[in-house]
Amino acid sequence: MLPSLGGGWFMDDLTHRIAYNPPPHASELMVDGDRLCGPMRMYSFIDGTPERYHRLVDSGFLPWWTYEKMRAAFWRPLAALTFQLDYSLWPDRSERMHLQSLTWFLGLILLSGVFYRRVMGKSWGAGLAVWLYSLNGVLIMPTIFLANRHALFAPIFAILALAAHDRWRRDRQKRWAGFAGIAFLMGLLSSEATVAAFGFLLAYAICIDPGPTKEKVKSILPYFVIIVVWRIVYNVLGYGSTGSGLYIDPVREPLRFIQAAWLRVPTLLLTVLAWPPAELFMLLSPIALIWYAILATVAVIVILWLLSPFWTTDRSARFFLLGTVLSVIPLCAALPGERNLAIPSLGAMGLIALSMTRMFDATAPGFRKSIRGKGLRILFGVILFVHLVMTPIIMWTQTGFIKQFQTRLNRVTDPGAGDAIIANRNIILVNPPCSLTSGYMVVNRLLSNQPLPAHLRILAPGLDVIRMERKDEKTLVVHPRNGYLPPAGPGKGEENRLSKHINFTNIIRNFERLVWDEHNPTCVGEIRQLTGVNIEITQITEDGRPAEAVFRFDRPLEDDSLVWFVWKEGYQLFKPPAIGQTVIVETGDTL
Repeated sequence: MLPSLGGGWFMDDLTHRIAYNPPPHASELMVDGDRLCGPMRMYSFIDGTPERYHRLVDSGFLPWWTYEKMRAAFWRPLAALTFQLDYSLWPDRSERMHLQSLTWFLGLILLSGVFYRRVMGKSWGAGLAVWLYSLNGVLIMPTIFLANRHALFAPIFAILALAAHDRWRRDRQKRWAGFAGIAFLMGLLSSEATVAAFGFLLAYAICIDPGPTKEKVKSILPYFVIIVVWRIVYNVLGYGSTGSGLYIDPVREPLRFIQAAWLRVPTLLLTVLAWPPAELFMLLSPIALIWYAILATVAVIVILWLLSPFWTTDRSARFFLLGTVLSVIPLCAALPGERNLAIPSLGAMGLIALSMTRMFDATAPGFRKSIRGKGLRILFGVILFVHLVMTPIIMWTQTGFIKQFQTRLNRVTDPGAGDAIIANRNIILVNPPCSLTSGYMVVNRLLSNQPLPAHLRILAPGLDVIRMERKDEKTLVVHPRNGYLPPAGPGKGEENRLSKHINFTNIIRNFERLVWDEHNPTCVGEIRQLTGVNIEITQITEDGRPAEAVFRFDRPLEDDSLVWFVWKEGYQLFKPPAIGQTVIVETGDTL
């Protein structure tokens, strides 16, 4: 993981850097409420207020079709305080910030040893579990992506809570009960993912706790109360997620959460038990996702059947398994990815390591030659290859990949024009390849002390053919072939091939659903009023997406204050069509 020291700042890190140490001219663009800094605001990206929404869309940080009542605000004050320290002591030294993340990573690995020894005893199986957990893809992004540091705190405080709870219940040392509750609360105040630890506490009560049933229930209640109180405060302060196609608040949208969970649970379980990474979710079309969920369900059932001789006879193995399954469920609220799976992986790696030790100790005649025995050897071989060969290579090279991605992101957000063309003018991007990253043009120019545009406007997403019709000197009608925010997979007029259901273009289309979902459809006649332009939705698709929009500017489209760019293997200056003319803008290359 040491190459991450040179990883620099990446995506959300850039907005946090501006927020904690704003350049002199940043105050003209951001009011204090928009600065993503401090324990209360660092992860409050979109707070759901009309004023904040309008500022973000009007400045170009969000595309105009973002759901007006969308909320993506997370309360992680303890994690944010570590960044307060970073930006107070060494604001321009990213390697020292990464060193802090690496230190937390090391602390997590050491604590995982405590956890496994408490459950499995001082055995080589516990050592194997630590080894497998250390070389785990789920820990890469939380360690090398600064803004994801909160995802390291969740398993750290989860382990502290579980170890203290075990001392309380198994060793009958009541003084540890309070420590367990405090650790659990601190985890919740660092990352919502800590809720997953409740699954292991519940599994502990079912599988390991030596007390009677009544005492077991009483031992779990304090943590449940902590979650309820934390969530009430969370809601009162205005945090949560609504109106997003990727983040689902199980409290505000329970039915939608259940609907999403049946697709996401098997995907996440397969990731933590074996392979592949959960990010595969983003490559798939809706139809392909259903098939993948079915295949993942079958694969998980087969894995659990292979491991059944161990978890049916060993209560520690049952604890690991049940805790893994229960902890995955609340994590279905977030965008599927490895970075949120550090807590479930604790159980999965414990189950695998414990099963491996039992496999080597198995003395039943013919066991290793049976179908189950052969299947276990294949399963363990795959797991060892992934964790001992693939993951170390990925860990070593991931920083380079992030730097390469950031370079491509800069290319997508930089029109390549001179400062005289950009400064204080309205920049119109006809078809950016990824609309949600276009706002980084402003961020990058702030960080490099370049002149800023007056406003940034996006006409349509760039992965589709666009028809543009000029009605008069100030009016432009924009009609993407598949409408705005088209779902992943083959579009209108495209051949229904497998390559359309599984490809990298789907990543962008799925990602753009972050700011809209089908449960909040648009209506014909909706108008978005921005500085210098009104945008009216004149047609919608069958699933409620905008299909056509009319842009009415307050000045002629040829006015010198408007600078138009079209994306085609890079940004190029674009001339709007003449009055009465219709032009077709073809798709350019992607990231």
